[in-house]
Amino acid sequence: MEFSLISRLFLLIVAFVILLSGCVGTTISNNLDSDRLIINSSGSKGKDLAMMMCGGCHFDTTTQAFTGKTMSSVPWYVGSVYSANLTQDNSGVSGYQDTELERLIRFGINKEGRYIPFMGSPQISQQDLRSLITYFRSDDDFIRPSGELEKKSSLTWLAKIAFWSMQFRGKNESSSPNHNQVSNQGKYLVSILECYVCHSGSIARIDRGTPEDSYRYLRGGTLFGKYNGENVTSPALIGNSKELNSLGSLDAFTRALRYGEALNREKLRPPMPVYANLNDKEITDIYTYLVSLRDSGEGK
Repeated sequence: MEFSLISRLFLLIVAFVILLSGCVGTTISNNLDSDRLIINSSGSKGKDLAMMMCGGCHFDTTTQAFTGKTMSSVPWYVGSVYSANLTQDNSGVSGYQDTELERLIRFGINKEGRYIPFMGSPQISQQDLRSLITYFRSDDDFIRPSGELEKKSSLTWLAKIAFWSMQFRGKNESSSPNHNQVSNQGKYLVSILECYVCHSGSIARIDRGTPEDSYRYLRGGTLFGKYNGENVTSPALIGNSKELNSLGSLDAFTRALRYGEALNREKLRPPMPVYANLNDKEITDIYTYLVSLRDSGEGK
């Protein structure tokens, strides 16, 4: 995806501001247990998908519901950002028709026709999409009306310029793959779970329409902030990367995903979730796909 002149200008300004201030991001809390999203199997396909695809931004571990939350990892130069309430409150999904909700989930375009930056999963299959919508229409505790007042984000002028330019790029993301056929399950899971969003070279340069065209696709390098005084940078996940090779085996990769533990049993740092609900086949499919990638393969 080509970036507009405004988007490129915004990125240059942000880089300049960061260099001047010496700020490399935000500080990640030292409390791993409170910061980490642990996704356990619920026995419901729709609920599992909601937790994996939406939980990272919209599930508040304090309210134990999809009430939205403060996006504390957002850098200061973006402003104060709050994710939307997805419960059945009037401000949540209850105000959406199924077709509007489908458009929001697949393309990130709300019922007013406005593109929501960093939203949308064009690759999601029709079956999984229906499972998600069915879940959001259910009476599950996580999405029942909460009475929580939705907080409004307060963006800096830099972020407003960038998000304004994204309105035009987002609406062009109307083309998507065959929603009834998934040819590579591992690649599909990497897309809908948005592994590529964090583990590519820049969140600002991801391509939701064609994830493998994202900048440095799955080659790592995205900076999230500081944890215990050290910079937290996403590792590469391609097959010949030292980070993936350091795990050494499918068993070690499984432990990292399912239990959030590295080889030495040390907990992986936020914002990495724990996907305790993924079954053996799903993890094997993801691992097989990642191992098949090479530095000269997919991506820019």
